[in-house]
Amino acid sequence: MKRILVLVFAAAILAVPQAKAQDSMVFNHMALGVTLGVDGVGLDLAMPMGHSVQLRAGYGIDPYGSLIPVNATLNLGTIEGRNLDNLPVSAKVWGSGTGHLLADFYLSKKGGFHFSAGAFVNNGKLLSVSADLSKVLDPEDWAKTAVNGITTDKKGTAYVDVKHWAVMPYLGLGFGRALNPEKTFSFVFDMGLMLWGSPELQSRKYTVASNYEQYETAVISAETMGLKESDQAAKLLRLVSEIPVCPYIRFGFYFKLF
Repeated sequence: MKRILVLVFAAAILAVPQAKAQDSMVFNHMALGVTLGVDGVGLDLAMPMGHSVQLRAGYGIDPYGSLIPVNATLNLGTIEGRNLDNLPVSAKVWGSGTGHLLADFYLSKKGGFHFSAGAFVNNGKLLSVSADLSKVLDPEDWAKTAVNGITTDKKGTAYVDVKHWAVMPYLGLGFGRALNPEKTFSFVFDMGLMLWGSPELQSRKYTVASNYEQYETAVISAETMGLKESDQAAKLLRLVSEIPVCPYIRFGFYFKLF
């Protein structure tokens, strides 16, 4: 995968002087787009590097991450003698938003079919979950008592994150041109794969030295939770870590600025 990405980016760099030699349509047009996809709702800027190559850069915000947290209750039963039923939980998906830079390679000067290569960048947190344990633990135990290795902050809230690579290489294909000099409006459809490594669950352990305001992260695994190999939760943890790619799909509507 890494070798393929290096070859694709090398091809993009070599395409620049070739595009300049072929025509003058290099960075002299720009389109603004509104997108909807796996990375949320976003804005794109598209610029040409000739008839065969276009660049797109933008930023997406997940409405259920940065704007609207998901609130729910979980019934986890009894863990270490504590009843964890009706536990208030709040979750954010890619709460920091996701930026991207893509290069689109077209097979013909006017056709819409293209291959894309690039990268998506965010804070590396696919999912950030906070659980209110203030009613489960006594106030004097907040930030001190661990539940399966997870400690709370000073207010009795525990945090768990699903972590992946902060920089995620992307390979995909699509249809349409984000910038078509002959059209005011354009539509683009993209699909592909983001390489995000081996996702893992991390908990926060608050420290006494920082007055329980700073924390260290620790990986949550079947071993740290004392689970058996046959337990459903252990199988789920293994499954999450064994998925190295994230399927990606996005729709974009673009308006030519000049």
